[in-house]
Amino acid sequence: TELGLFFMNTMKRRSEAKKAGNAKTGDAITEKEVRALFDLWNSALATGDSRIVANRYAKNPVLLPTVSDEPRTDFDSVKDYFDSFLLKKPQGKILDG
Repeated sequence: TELGLFFMNTMKRRSEAKKAGNAKTGDAITEKEVRALFDLWNSALATGDSRIVANRYAKNPVLLPTVSDEPRTDFDSVKDYFDSFLLKKPQGKILDG
């Protein structure tokens, strides 16, 4: 999708800048980048597929779920959380910002 390509190109530019020494590890991402990440995650939710949602997370994720007391720190545990959470057909929405 166009959004996915925007995000991939943005991350590629950031990676190249870091390699060239033009960016620091702690550089903040832009609002547009944050919105792109949110939209990709929200689109993953819309598929209803927990594998697709879990793949949106880092290789070493830290998910503190809203409807569970158990932190999720690997692919399988994130997927397990979304197996049941996706039954509620969640969709996110940015209300402000």
